[in-house]
Amino acid sequence: PSPTSGLIMIAGGVIDGVTLSLGFGLDVADILVGIILSVGSFAVKLVRLLSSVVPQGLIAGITERKTRVAIVGASFTGFEVSNILKRDKRMQITLINEKDYFEFTPGVLRCFVEPDHFRKISFQIPRMNPQLLVGHANSISDDTVSVQPLRSGVSEETVPFDVCVLALGSSYSGVIKPGKQEPTLHDRARTWQEASKEVKAASTIVVLGAGLVGVELVGELVCAHPEKTVYLIDRSKEPCKELPPRAREYIQKWMNARGVQLLLGTSYQAIDKKGAGWACTLGDGSVIDADLVYRCMGAPPRSEPLKASPLAASLNPRGCITVTDTLQVSGSERVFAGGDVMLHAKTGEVKSGWTAENNGQLIAENIKRLVEGRELLTYPEGIVGPGKRIPEMCVVSLGKHDGVFVLNNFVLAGSIAAIAKWAVEWTLVGKARCRPLASALMGMGESVIKALFSKAQPPGRQ
Repeated sequence: PSPTSGLIMIAGGVIDGVTLSLGFGLDVADILVGIILSVGSFAVKLVRLLSSVVPQGLIAGITERKTRVAIVGASFTGFEVSNILKRDKRMQITLINEKDYFEFTPGVLRCFVEPDHFRKISFQIPRMNPQLLVGHANSISDDTVSVQPLRSGVSEETVPFDVCVLALGSSYSGVIKPGKQEPTLHDRARTWQEASKEVKAASTIVVLGAGLVGVELVGELVCAHPEKTVYLIDRSKEPCKELPPRAREYIQKWMNARGVQLLLGTSYQAIDKKGAGWACTLGDGSVIDADLVYRCMGAPPRSEPLKASPLAASLNPRGCITVTDTLQVSGSERVFAGGDVMLHAKTGEVKSGWTAENNGQLIAENIKRLVEGRELLTYPEGIVGPGKRIPEMCVVSLGKHDGVFVLNNFVLAGSIAAIAKWAVEWTLVGKARCRPLASALMGMGESVIKALFSKAQPPGRQ
């Protein structure tokens, strides 16, 4: 596009933002100004459309019709791409997901002890804009997705696409992530009610894995049920080894003070059913009898639809989808991948909702560029600028009123971190629902964090 059309695009964006702000005012004059600006925004977009010369895109023929975008998976990456692109009238989006709801995965561990918390971190996905197809993606070719709808008696459907986004996520054993038997909000809510009843009835609980998930789960259990015996077992000698030393020390002291049985630097051989409970055999042969055992480790990527497809060569030995620096699946120009399911070798970033959302932002922008025939952005430079990487941010809950907030090497522990976790949860869920206030707050927060805390790429990853 010419410099003139670029300026027109910027003007259109500014007017859109002002219009959105004024649209929520109660003052009549403000509303009238908002209407005038809306008309002006439409005129600007019309001029831009008529004055710019649309270059030949990499996808032939899409300038005559809407670009068909298939998004497989509706968690952080998938929802971010969907919410950005659905505002673009050139896009026709189909969102393919195994469930008809969104849930804030980092907040689900509280549901083990407070099942009603689920309604605060979940919502029903609207069926239109984008079109929602609830079903299992069986296979993915270079231009179609084969989907088995979850509606009974419905045969497999083929969804054609010009561009596809794979946001399939990862899986966990147990109920931490929803399974095929939980396609509706009602099903998932019932699962959490049952899980909470099991926790209440148990006297001894074993948690395998002292990473972020295992530590948060133990924190919820011991705060809600201090009378129970809770074991945390991991081969690592420290909890949350991906966090800075001060954060690890705080977590370990917190757990020791609350009587958690920390078996760190300890492996286990087997988990066997024993009566109504379980027998956990450790590496030294000793056995722990438990009523419940939760496995909080592994989280294999859910890349099964690619294993029998032309894109199978992009899978690494663990099953992660390898991507280029533009987050396109290796060997394909029209298929992107982000979140837990993909591997971007240059960054090697820790998987989280924060990084998955940033993946989605770059993918959405690159889809627009692909359609327009412009050069694609690389990750993470396209998000934070040349030579930099995404700030490392993480909030670990230790029950409802304590926690650890980490931003790069800055560590904030205690009740303030718990408030930060609540704020992140509230704004991210609100943003996913396209609520204006939450979206605005999250947008401002993300911009400030990226501007002030983006770090230089380490040597070898430039």
